[in-house]
Formats: sequence, structure tokens, C-alpha cells
Amino acid sequence: MARDWTVRAPTPGVRRSSGKSAGPRSRRDRNEFSNALKRGLYEAIFRRRDIREAGGNPFYDYQIPQAALALKQGFGRLIRSKSDRGVLVMLDNRITKQRYGQVFFDSLPDYGFTTELLDVERFFDV
Repeated sequence: MARDWTVRAPTPGVRRSSGKSAGPRSRRDRNEFSNALKRGLYEAIFRRRDIREAGGNPFYDYQIPQAALALKQGFGRLIRSKSDRGVLVMLDNRITKQRYGQVFFDSLPDYGFTTELLDVERFFDV
């Protein structure tokens, strides 16, 4: 499951640059955070089970769309306006080798695509 495409929650206790903890601070907060993670996990398990029982494929019908949504949201954090520029690097070649990869490409707004490092270097020289 280490290569699962599911969306991951932030790790409790991770420090931000401000020095403040990004995770829950009190025992109650930690319990609520833990319970929320469990609820999300159970929801995903039950949703995948329901899809399977209905004759669907949980990977293609649930996990891939969830991962594509997470990618789209991440891209939106990189490029917020028409004047913003950036490079989204995807180092997992399954995105181009597997049939489900097109779902990820289709989820993004118009963009340039390359597999050549020279094209990325030219992008930054503009």
C-alpha cells in the first residue's frame, strides 16, 4: 500500500517555518484528529466496498478520481492566476505508461507537456 494513490492527511507535529506545530496541540485535539482520520479511512473502505459490490472497480472508480482531484488542487496552488508560472514535475512514469494516466492529464487546465529536461530549462530561461 506504500504506492497507493489515496490522499494523505498532514502528519501531526510537523513544524511550519514559523516554528509552530502544524499538528494538534492538546490531547483532545489529537484525539479529534485521530478520529477524523479514522472516519475518513472507514469512509474510503466502505465506499470501495460499495463500488465493488455494485460491480465496479474501486481503483478506477474511486481511487483514481480522488487522486486526480488532489493533483488538480495541488496544481491550483502552484498556478493561481494567468500571470503565474511554474513547473509541475511528475516523477512516476505510470502517468504516461498506464491507461489511467489520461484521467490525470484531463483533470488539469491547459498546460505544456514534455518529457525532456531541455524543455524545462528553456522554460526557466524566458
